[in-house]
Amino acid sequence: MINRVHQSNAPVQNDVDLKAVSFEWRTRALTIVLLVIAVTGLPAYLLPIANALQTGQLPPLLWIYLGVYLAIIGLTGWPRLGFHVRAWGLILVAYTNAVASFARLGMAGSGRLYLITVPILATIIIGARAGFLTAALSLVIYAAFALLAQVGVLANWLTVQTNPVSFAFWLEAGAALAVFLITVVGLLEQFQQLQVRTLAAKQQASLERQQAAAQLVEAYQTLEQRVTERTQELAALNAIAAVVSRSLDLQEVMRAALDQTLQVVGMDGGIAYQLDDATQTLVLMAQQGLSESFAQRMSHLPLQRALAGQRVDVTQPIVFHVARDYPDGDLKDVILSEGLQLVVGVPLVAKDRLVGGLVISTRTPRSLTPDESALLSAVGQQVGIAVENARLYEQAEQVAAVAERSRLARELHDSVTQSLYSITMYAEAAARLLTMGKPIEGAAHLRELRDTAQEALREMRLLIFELRPFALEQNGLMAALQTRLDAVEVRGGAQVELQVEGQEHLPRLVQEELYHIAQEALNNVLKHAKAQHVRIQVRFQDDRTCLEVCDDGLGFDAARITATGGLGLRGMRERAQRIGAALNIESTPNQGTRVSIQVPTLAHGNGATT
Repeated sequence: MINRVHQSNAPVQNDVDLKAVSFEWRTRALTIVLLVIAVTGLPAYLLPIANALQTGQLPPLLWIYLGVYLAIIGLTGWPRLGFHVRAWGLILVAYTNAVASFARLGMAGSGRLYLITVPILATIIIGARAGFLTAALSLVIYAAFALLAQVGVLANWLTVQTNPVSFAFWLEAGAALAVFLITVVGLLEQFQQLQVRTLAAKQQASLERQQAAAQLVEAYQTLEQRVTERTQELAALNAIAAVVSRSLDLQEVMRAALDQTLQVVGMDGGIAYQLDDATQTLVLMAQQGLSESFAQRMSHLPLQRALAGQRVDVTQPIVFHVARDYPDGDLKDVILSEGLQLVVGVPLVAKDRLVGGLVISTRTPRSLTPDESALLSAVGQQVGIAVENARLYEQAEQVAAVAERSRLARELHDSVTQSLYSITMYAEAAARLLTMGKPIEGAAHLRELRDTAQEALREMRLLIFELRPFALEQNGLMAALQTRLDAVEVRGGAQVELQVEGQEHLPRLVQEELYHIAQEALNNVLKHAKAQHVRIQVRFQDDRTCLEVCDDGLGFDAARITATGGLGLRGMRERAQRIGAALNIESTPNQGTRVSIQVPTLAHGNGATT
């Protein structure tokens, strides 16, 4: 549209400019010619008159010369007469001068010069038509004097008697004059047209450059505006992505996504829904900017009813101008009673599957632009992925909780429950023996009961510790090991010792694997070794990190256990392999156990940073 407007206006503008420039140039040229004639003509006109006055011979033609000169002075000094009056006035006085020159001097005077000069000046100053007109007039004047010469009248007027007065001579000179005038005027006319075309081309080129510059500026501004808009959209998407990725809590994700989306598109309020796949019902997760009664009324909506007959397109928002588009019914009445004019449903999509929706609305009549629609589509996909991740995380937590409950149930059944059952049996046997009058045997059963109860207590402390939050992420490896010793071993009556040499500098993965290996070793001590003293030694060296868990318990046959893979040895070795460490277990029956692991410093780079 802009190009068409420029192209239609360009010729008119160019034509006006050319006329103005040409007229200004012609006006200046006319003024210069008049000034030159007025200055240079002073001696040419006044000296003959002065000489004639001295000799006493003052022919009437000299008074004509004086009138011509005075006319030129008037045309020069009176610019208000206008361009055409002054130009044709100059032509008139020039021809008057030519006629006087022919009548006084014949061909010896300047008459032919005027007949030649006037058409040239007329062509340059007024135009080609004036040039041809004055050329014809020059030839008419010349022809008239040629006829006067033929009939002999001219000879009586001439003051220079040596002039040729034959018609043949005048005819020959007139032919040359005609050819010269026609040629010169034609060439000048062609030259002016060429000059006009050249000026027009320059003017058009200049105008095109201006148009190109204007279009370039406009294109740059448009591009700059589009870049700004895209930057704002990307910033909005990044902000939404940052907000919804802060948490895996589904309700918090929905609330944050709704708040950020309302800010991006400038809407008044909205509701965030999760889709219940089983019932195909939209369930309210968060709302903002709407009344509580309205939110309660809209808390559970069947998907098809919410769509109001529209087909779900997971790539595009659904836009309702409520009064015009929404089907009549109680739901429309509820929406209108809330004062909502525009309602936009944004599908939340994950893996091309609908997982929920954001329903945003405004109480001010407006339309949704294509850019806003595209932005909301991107928001729906971004938030949909976050919603799906939060849902999967909830499922994973549920599965993990079920698995942990199952593990604890197995642990309770395998260890604590059996210990409690043994306590019951020992107590019953001790009571029976005491009743039978066998205190020594009864006391032995009571001691067995005590030992079994202590073992069950240690197992319970271990299970309780495992239910507590994992301290490694917050406090590091040494603090986590100390927490474990204090919570389980120390409370179980064992003497513990934690020795540390050097500065802890391990990546997170290495810390986790070392902790789990040490924990498995401590669990074996608790469940099987019946140790009184437990020592953990950690040495942080430049080329390696060494960890040892030693106890003075019952010990075992290391060769047999290694072959069978008991005591959690397989899991310990797998963890050691993951961090490139060497695991060594030394044990002898009744002489305790020593578990050592060495992690080369080069292997630290394989773990995640802290």
